[in-house]
Amino acid sequence: MEIFGKLEINLPFLQALKLPPFSRFIKEFITGKAKSNRKIVIGENISMVIQKRKLLSQQTDPGMFTLPITIRGVEIEHAVGNLGASINVLPLAVHQKLIEARMAETKMVIQLADRSCIHPKGVVENMIVKVHDFLYPVDFHVIKMTEQESAGSSGVLLGRPFLRTAKTIIDVFDDTICLDYHGDKYTFSIDEAMKKPMDVENLHSVDVIAPLV
Repeated sequence: MEIFGKLEINLPFLQALKLPPFSRFIKEFITGKAKSNRKIVIGENISMVIQKRKLLSQQTDPGMFTLPITIRGVEIEHAVGNLGASINVLPLAVHQKLIEARMAETKMVIQLADRSCIHPKGVVENMIVKVHDFLYPVDFHVIKMTEQESAGSSGVLLGRPFLRTAKTIIDVFDDTICLDYHGDKYTFSIDEAMKKPMDVENLHSVDVIAPLV
């Protein structure tokens, strides 16, 4: 049985039985005639499969993925794309810079990563977000953040709704983000200058849980 533990064949068992050396070994093993120190000669293709099966090297954390965006002429260098957020978030300080950006009231309650709940200031619907030459309509939940919370980060969070609208493909290994716009595609190379850690750790996971009654 120790021989089986060392033998790896990338073939269905019934196909392997058709190989004369392997078939002969199985018959001898069942009848008790197989020798424990016997070598089995396998085909070149099978040998290549066995030799190439090596462990992948472990990679480091690539950090948060960010995009440079523009909203109504206001440039935001680092908007974080996050699959852990079910909504898009816009800090109140950024909203106040936007011209004629009407904010509708909302009774929604937002649950943060630490399980605490907050009530957003409002919702801005169909805000046009420019990424490269692409224009996307985005609904933002406006949240008031303290200076400490927003320090070192724009605080703008692009959650699953935006990522799905833009048909976003994130390649974690190659550090790239690919966006789609009516069939046209644009790929951002995320270099070290664009990988800006987000200090608002509590916004890494954002979900709408229920409306206020």
